[in-house]
Amino acid sequence: MLDSGCQIVKLYLACLITTALVLTSCGGKPVTEVVEKFLEAEDKIWNTGNPDLLMDIEDTNIVVHMFGQEDMHGNQAHVDAILGIREGIPGITHEWHDITGSGDIGAFRYIERFILGDKEVEYEGCMFLHIKDGKVVEIFAQ
Repeated sequence: MLDSGCQIVKLYLACLITTALVLTSCGGKPVTEVVEKFLEAEDKIWNTGNPDLLMDIEDTNIVVHMFGQEDMHGNQAHVDAILGIREGIPGITHEWHDITGSGDIGAFRYIERFILGDKEVEYEGCMFLHIKDGKVVEIFAQ
């Protein structure tokens, strides 16, 4: 009788551990923690041009899907795109809102502001991040 009781406890613990891993399937980090680190990295590259944090949080082989654009492959391509936009549109700013996530997907809204010619432009969008082993492996942006 004691053996079956121990087996039930072991099975219960295994289910708890599996549930915890599924809910935080980001290499042991809650998905929102990874999203927040990604946004910190985005702030750093957009504000200073320094890509170090972004290179750390993104998988080397990341795929970035942007509405109306061809897919970008690799984190260096993503960095190069941001640096190119920074150069072409100086003073671009971002606000991050409604950070959320579940399982291996994180999401947030953003507001991007910049001046184009003599016109102030405000653009609202959202991103979904696919996260695996604590790294962003795929981005869906609109």
